[in-house]
Amino acid sequence: MAKLDAIGLIGIGNIGSVIAEKLLKSGRTVIGYSKLMPPEFAKTGGTPVASPKVVASAASLILSCLPDEAAAQEVYYGSDGLLSGLRPGGTVLDLASYPLAFKRDLAGAVEATGATLLDGEVSGTPDMLRAGSGSIFLSGELQNCERCLPACRLVAEETFNLGPFGAATKMKLINNLLSAVHTAAAAEAMALGVKAGFEPQLLARVLSKGSGSSKFLVSRAPLMASRRFKGSRGPLKLFAKYLKHIPELADQAECATPLFDAARSCFEIALRQERGEEDIAVVFEVIEAMKRTEPPLPWGG
Repeated sequence: MAKLDAIGLIGIGNIGSVIAEKLLKSGRTVIGYSKLMPPEFAKTGGTPVASPKVVASAASLILSCLPDEAAAQEVYYGSDGLLSGLRPGGTVLDLASYPLAFKRDLAGAVEATGATLLDGEVSGTPDMLRAGSGSIFLSGELQNCERCLPACRLVAEETFNLGPFGAATKMKLINNLLSAVHTAAAAEAMALGVKAGFEPQLLARVLSKGSGSSKFLVSRAPLMASRRFKGSRGPLKLFAKYLKHIPELADQAECATPLFDAARSCFEIALRQERGEEDIAVVFEVIEAMKRTEPPLPWGG
């Protein structure tokens, strides 16, 4: 079944479906497994298979894009799992966001089969990736990272080889520190503008063109202006793991994160309000509801 240029893909969800779309449009053969297989994958030329083991048996380069550690445990170690089908010399690029210790454990299990696991991360929402503005981070053995670069650049032209295993995970956390701060800053500016008497839609347009704009203001201010927080492909509940792991990295590096700590407190209020299903832009309503006379939020949650 496999061709020389076949690429394995495990996890065809929000990000995985965009990866599949980009690879297939480039003419690559993509052999994929997903617990919930989207029908579009086969319709657009993908080859769906019944298990991760079949993917591992059919492709020497496999991209894995799973939602969490529980899914990874099932895919790697389960019956007909990835580990049972890997071949010596194969490469697995795991693009999921796990705690680094967990990803290191996966790497050890993969290496026991004679294959190699690389630490990868995707930066950007599915829409950003589809539009060509996302990026991919790679780290691990140089030769294997270079082997992955052509496939990764079909998905995201901005693909960075960051060095030893674990660097991609760390860079993702640093990137998402900025995501949290920029989103909270956009929410604070929108809340001040609304309370100062500006029409929300006008406010969003003007701020997006101003010198203080950011990608997150451009993408989230319209949601804040219209209060459209439901149905997001980037809900707060998925971002919540970064609120936990960013402080862990900062502790290890002994680096102060005062702006992130303040932003994190706002996101944690939204989580306590059970708004995790909504877009991270919902932090706008958290800040909007605060009083000017309230004491500062306790940094660090």
